[in-house]
Amino acid sequence: NTCKYLNDTVTRIGGFKKIDDANRWARYIRDSAGLSAIITTRPTGTPTPTQARASTVSYKPRRLGTGFAVLVDYYNRPQLVSDVRKAVKGDVGFVAYGRRPYLLANYTSNQKEAYETLQELSKRGFFAIIVDSQKVMLLRSVVNLPN
Repeated sequence: NTCKYLNDTVTRIGGFKKIDDANRWARYIRDSAGLSAIITTRPTGTPTPTQARASTVSYKPRRLGTGFAVLVDYYNRPQLVSDVRKAVKGDVGFVAYGRRPYLLANYTSNQKEAYETLQELSKRGFFAIIVDSQKVMLLRSVVNLPN
C-alpha cells in the first residue's frame, strides 16, 4: 500500500507477529536497500492519521511494466545477493510480490530469456519463480550491500 506523505511516496509494511521480526526487516531494508525504516507498534484504540503515518517506510516504489519477472526467495539472507548477482551476471533488484520480499534477478518481455534465467538459478540451487511483472512492486532497482 503506497500513499503520498509530505511530498514523498511512502508505504506501510505490517503483519509482523513479533517486534524482533519487524526490527530484522527494518535493518535489512536499511542495510541492503539503503532505505529509511521506522518501526512502531500498533496504537491502542483507533489510529489517528498522524499515528498511521508513523508506521511507514520511505522510498519511491513503482510497479514493473508488462513482461516477466524472475524472482529469487533469499530466505532473509542478504548475503545471497552476491551469489545471485554472479549467477545472472548483472545487478539484482529488491521487490515485493504477494506481500513478500524477493530479489529481482531478471525483468524482461522475452519469455524464453526469463525461462533461461530461471533454469540457471535453479541449477545453482536458488528457489526462483517466474511471475507476471505487472504484479511486482520494485522497491530498489539495484541492491547495494555494505562492505
